[in-house]
Order: sequence, then C-alpha cells, then structure tokens
Amino acid sequence: WQAYSIITDTYRPKPDRIKDWISMPKVNGYESLHTTVMSQEGNWVEVQIRSVRMDEIAEKGYAAHWKYKDQAKKKSTSPLDSWMTSLRELLERKDDATAIEFVKDFKLNISSNEVYVFTPKGDVKMLPQDSSVLDFAFEVHTDIGKSCIGAKINKRLESISYVLKNGDQVEVLTSSKQHPHADWLGFVRTTKARAHIRQSLREKRKMDCLEGQDILDRKLKRMKLTANNKTLSQLINYFEVGTAADLYYHIKHKSINNTHFQALKAFVNSHGELSIKRPPSRRPARSQEIKTQKPQDFIVIGDKQDQMDYYLSPCCNPILGDEIFGFITQKDGIKIHRTTCPNAPELLAHHGERIIRAQWSSETYEEGNYLAKIKMTGFDRIGITRDLMQIISHEEKMNTKTVTLNADNGVFKGYLEVFVHSTKQLDMLMRRLKRVKGVTLILRLDE
Repeated sequence: WQAYSIITDTYRPKPDRIKDWISMPKVNGYESLHTTVMSQEGNWVEVQIRSVRMDEIAEKGYAAHWKYKDQAKKKSTSPLDSWMTSLRELLERKDDATAIEFVKDFKLNISSNEVYVFTPKGDVKMLPQDSSVLDFAFEVHTDIGKSCIGAKINKRLESISYVLKNGDQVEVLTSSKQHPHADWLGFVRTTKARAHIRQSLREKRKMDCLEGQDILDRKLKRMKLTANNKTLSQLINYFEVGTAADLYYHIKHKSINNTHFQALKAFVNSHGELSIKRPPSRRPARSQEIKTQKPQDFIVIGDKQDQMDYYLSPCCNPILGDEIFGFITQKDGIKIHRTTCPNAPELLAHHGERIIRAQWSSETYEEGNYLAKIKMTGFDRIGITRDLMQIISHEEKMNTKTVTLNADNGVFKGYLEVFVHSTKQLDMLMRRLKRVKGVTLILRLDE
C-alpha cells in the first residue's frame, strides 16, 4: 500500500480500475494489488504490486512456495489451502462421474472469477462468478444445500436460483421436505454443488428402482408369475424401457401402472408363464390421455416427408411445436420422441440406425390435445392458490386434468396436468404462471 501511495502521488489513477486481491485473495491463492494510472505520454498503464512470495505463486505456480509451509505443525487456512482442499475433494469423489464431467468440473474450479458474499454473522464466502444461492448453501454445508428452499438476500426473499452479487448478505432457508432435483444442475456453478446434486440424484434413482423392483415382484406374485430373467426380458421389450432399472423406475413413478398389468394377464399361458405374442401396438398406451386426430394429419416422417402411422412416446409427451425425431421400434412401429427426451441420448448412442427424421406437418392446425405436465414451486402467501387457479381456469381452449398444491414451512410445491394444442399455448400459460407473485419456478416435466 505504501508503493501504491507513491505511484498515485506521481500518476493519476483510474478510480474504477483498482483491484485488491491482498485483503481478499483469489480462491486459487493469487495475491496482488492492481491499479491503472495515466502515464506521462497519455496512455493507461496497468501496475501490479506484490511481494516476492506473492510473485512466486503468480509466476511459477501453486507449488512454488509450498516448501515454506509446515503442514505438520499447524492447520493452514490460506486461500491456496482452501483451493487445494476443494481440488482434493474433486479428485477423491467416489461417484461414477464420467471423464467429461470431471474435466468440466476441474476447468470450472481453476478458471472462475470470484464474488464475495457474507453470512448473517459477517463471515466472507468466496464463490465463482455467477454462483447461485444454491452454490452458497452447499458451500456452507452439504446438508444445508440439499434442503435449501431459498434465501434472504440483504433481508429480501429470493429463490435458490438467484445469482449472487458482490457484497450480498445471504441467509439460507431450509426445509426438511426439500431434496435435490435434476433442474438444480441448470443453475449451480461450483464443483461441490454439482457433485453432491449428481450423487443425490443417483442415490434417489437407485432407491426408486429398488422400490419399483419390490412392487413388480408383488404384482407378478399376484399374477402367479416368477420374476425370472425370461419374464423380465419380455416386460422390458413389451414396455420398451431399455433396461431393468428403467422398468423399475417407471413402475415406481406409476407411468407403468395397474392398468398395464391388468392387460398383461391375457398373456399368461397355461403353464403359468408370460408369453406375449400379440403385437405391442395393440396394448393400452402408457398415456391414455394423449388424444390426437388421425396420425397422418400431424407428422411427416423421413427424408421423403412420408405420412406414416406413429405413436407419441409417453416418456417425453411430445407436443405440437416440439423438435422431434422418429424411432423405429421392433414391434410397435414408429414412436415419436422429443429431441430433449431423457431417453434420446441412449437411443442415439445405441440404436442410431433406427433413428429417422420427423417433423410437424406444415398443414398442422392447433386442434390436437396433448397432455403437458408442469411443476410449480415458490414462497407461500395468502391468496397465491387463488391467483394460480384463476390463471389456469381462464386459459381459453385448454382442459385441466389435475392440479395439486401443497405448502409447508412457507414454501409451496404443485403439479399441473393440462391438455394443450401446442407448445405456443403451453409457453404462454407458463409465462403467466411465472408472473404470479411468490412463484420461483415453473418447469415442464417430461413424464
């Protein structure tokens, strides 16, 4: 600071160009004092002021000054040690993250600019630029991150996706009913948050699959069928779910339900075995509510833009206006998926030869009825249910199937199922719902 004072006594500094990374070093350990001054020739010149120790780290890397540290004698809490600790956590992760995910997280860990925010007690937390409330919550503690429902930013309520700014004071709000969701990955920035969210999602799916397996075993037992590999293979092909884990997951979440198992009874032979011979295209669709006019009125398929019979896949519920593709199944003809379908990556990777082009016909009119599912979350207040229902009930030419709203600890969560004519109508509805005071998230669900 004495050197800075001497420089600014001689040259005129640019007030908005001073950067103090000595009082608050960067997360990677970088320490320096930067300023920009006007030279005698009339040019702006950047000046960097740092000690020999700081310069070694800046110029030669993080290990350059490591020999001066005595880790055995005391626990260091320098920014460099904090960065090394976070990097060690990244390397020691025991999950099944792919190499691509690891590289992305590593680059994110070392190349970010920082924001400085404060806890209610005044402690400083340093996070990558564009970090959200959720990043802050995971930085405080993993359990706080997993149960985060929002925060008070400078004593003002904000959602978990709020992007933090320098100087914000953050008080995290939690709920025992909250748990990580896949959409959280869309607005977290830190490696720690992304790793724990992915791990929680994998654990949740694993538990769902185990519960689904128990449900399937009970249903097969009531049908006097044995849950062996042969039966399981027939069910996987019948419901076209790819793997046994996918089958269990759909059963747990009731996209494969009692109606479908009732239909399966017709395929139990006299030996007490499952023998599916009827073409699956005649079985009840998993989404009975999806009603359209004649298929050829809506979608054209292939390079020649032919009109062919098809079925809308229940795993992603395509709606007029979605980007789509066709998948040639072994027994059920052509199924139409959204390009953003959760199953799309697996279909493209393992069955690319069965993928065909598909698009909505240029003569398509918005007369079909497509089932759309919406998730709603936000802060509870008096009258919010009335405001939401008013928008839903006044939407023209749209039939509502189900609406569920639940509130707990000042936070509400709801699900809406409606029949819409196109993505245009759905987007308009979602925009209107998002404008309701207190609503923090409106999300279209795939299933």
